[in-house]
This record gives sequence, structure tokens and C-alpha cells, in this order.
Amino acid sequence: MKSIVYIKKSENDYKILIDYFLRRSIYFQKQLSQLGIKRAGYLINFEGEFQYTHFDKYTNDSDILLILDNTIPSSELEEIEKYLEIKNIKVLGCVVDNYYYGDKTILHDTVSTHAYSPKWYSNIRNSISQFTIPGYTCFDIESIEMAFNTLAEEYPGEAIRLKLGNGNNGIDHYVVNDRNDLFLAMKVINTYKQLDSSGVSVELNLENTITYGVTRLNLDGKIINTLGKQTFIDGVYVGSEIIEERGEFEKEAIQICNEAYKILKPFGQQLNRFNVDIIAGTTKNNKRFNGIIDLSLRIGSATYIELEKVINNRATGIYHIYSKKKITKEITESLKKSLVDTNIEVIVKSKYVFTLKYPIKDSDYFNSKKFKNIEYEIKEINYYKNPLFRR
Repeated sequence: MKSIVYIKKSENDYKILIDYFLRRSIYFQKQLSQLGIKRAGYLINFEGEFQYTHFDKYTNDSDILLILDNTIPSSELEEIEKYLEIKNIKVLGCVVDNYYYGDKTILHDTVSTHAYSPKWYSNIRNSISQFTIPGYTCFDIESIEMAFNTLAEEYPGEAIRLKLGNGNNGIDHYVVNDRNDLFLAMKVINTYKQLDSSGVSVELNLENTITYGVTRLNLDGKIINTLGKQTFIDGVYVGSEIIEERGEFEKEAIQICNEAYKILKPFGQQLNRFNVDIIAGTTKNNKRFNGIIDLSLRIGSATYIELEKVINNRATGIYHIYSKKKITKEITESLKKSLVDTNIEVIVKSKYVFTLKYPIKDSDYFNSKKFKNIEYEIKEINYYKNPLFRR
């Protein structure tokens, strides 16, 4: 078997993402090579035009694993197979039946039966809302305002979170406490070109949270569940670490993931990486909720540690540092020097992102003054103000 990285680009992509996604996927290729899966380059799709890079297009191998940085429809996979002249390509990620899924907006029902929704959502609506926290899915401005008013009436005095359907890394989230906040958030949402296709999730905002990423991974017929505890800084996802000791909540989280997988399986093909983010937390008025807040049908940051668990049976964690400026050789050397006496390694360096991998026993180092000093030197300001997390 051989692996090919697939990256889909457009003019509007975050500069932080495409360079990082490509380097991340190439690292996944390196991990998979430990299983005897040979690396066979990467395929870039720039607004419908394919470019196959670094290796001979004709791999002479019909057993291909395509590493996806995004969910793709079956029609797109057919185009890839035609371009590469290879049939029956397997994927690490997910192929869906010609629908565009909004990862956050798949979770809730619409605020009314008359509210607009695209075809893909109409076919799958309300499928897993039993596992989510209170909220609604909206595909137009009127529905967002109605959802805000409905939640404000049902849960008076609570903060409400608006999430764009295709946001990444905990960004494109807006916490709304009153109508003034809603007005400011709507100024941004009015510029969101995918509102009518991907939608916006309007749901209760939770505080004092613990978030787990739960994954069902199918790698060449071998299926495992992994559980990763997530870390956020300034509301931005910065990493996960594998949790092996499982209490009742952890067991319930895995069960929820598997039940959601069964419900959504008929709507997709090759759901080989199925991931849900499950949160437990309280509202502003101390009401406790837990449930799914995000769904991912593609590879993600936690795939680093999922593959490490599958391939080497090691429990590890990953940690991202997002730089305000383009990363220099000098700052790279400073970071590596600070890690000399640890088992922490820089596994991916892109233009704006460092990804570190570590054994769980070394996780306390990330709270040390030495590490925090170098982290602050790289990011400089809190992530909420970092221009990398704004369109």
C-alpha cells in the first residue's frame, strides 16, 4: 500500500492552515510508513485544478490510501481516481454521499420547521441532537436572531455561543451575552459566504469545561477507540493527550461516539476517522450540561497521537504554539534548546505553527516558567488578538 496526501486549497483559506495542513499530513505519511505504507507524494486541488507533486503520478499500485485534510463528496473522490488513473482508493478520513457537511451545524435541529436549510442538512437533520447541548442550527440571518431569542427565553440570563459551521481550532466562535453582543457578532456573520451552505450553530455557552476528543479510527481494517483530553488557551485549541484510565464519564463518551457513528454511517462512505468533541461544563448560572459540541469526519490534530497509539501502543500528547509572526530559524533554535532536558520533540514546524509531541509523564513541563517564557516569546499576545485567527 502507498499513501498520498490530498490538500484542497482556495483563495480564501487562512494562511495559517494550508501550509500547516500539508506539513501535518506529510508527518502522518511518515508515521504510516512504520506500517509498511510507502509515501507517494501529495495531490493539491486548487479550485478544481489538480497538481501531483514530488512523485511519479503513475504509482503502479492500485492499493492507495488518500490522507484527507477535509471531508470530500464521493463525486470528488471519483475525480481524483480519474486523474490518478487508480480505482477503489481508500481514505484516511471520510467520503460522504455528495453532501457538504458543516461539522458544527450537523448537531442541532433548525429553530422552526419553516426555516431554510440546504439539501444535505434536510436529509440528516436532528440525527444526533439527542447527544448535544441545547442549541439550534441556522442557515440565514433571520433564523440566527430567532434562535438567540428562543434560547434567551428558555434559559434567561445565560450566555450563548455562535459557531460557524466550518471553523477550525476553536476559532470562528462568538460568545453573546445580550443583543449588543449579538449585533457585533452579526456584523462578522454577515460576511460569512458559507452561511446558506454550512450554517451557524447557536447554542448555550459553557464554562469551567472539560473537553474530550473521542475517535473511532479504522486503519486498514483495524478499529480502535481513542480518548484525548483537550487543552485550550484563550479559547483556541492547542492540543490533546491520550487518556488511558477510563472512568464512567470516559466510558460514556466512547459509547456516545460509537452511537453517533452508527447513526451517521448510512450518510457517508469510508468513515475511517470519525471524531466527536464531547464537553462537560456549566452555564453562567451554574446549570450543568454535557454532550457533543463538534464533529469531525477528517484527520485532525489528535491524529498524531491516535496513530502513535495504533502503531506503537504509546500514550502521548501534542501541543501547538501559534506564532504571531512567521517562524524564524532563531526562534526555532530557542524552542529546541528549551526542550533539551525533556522527552518533548518538535515534530512539525510550518510557517506559523510549532507542533510538539510528548510522553504523558512530561506534560507538567508545559506549565513551567521556562516553557511559558519561550511560548510567550513566540505567540507574544493572547490568541484572541492574534491575526492568524481572523479572516
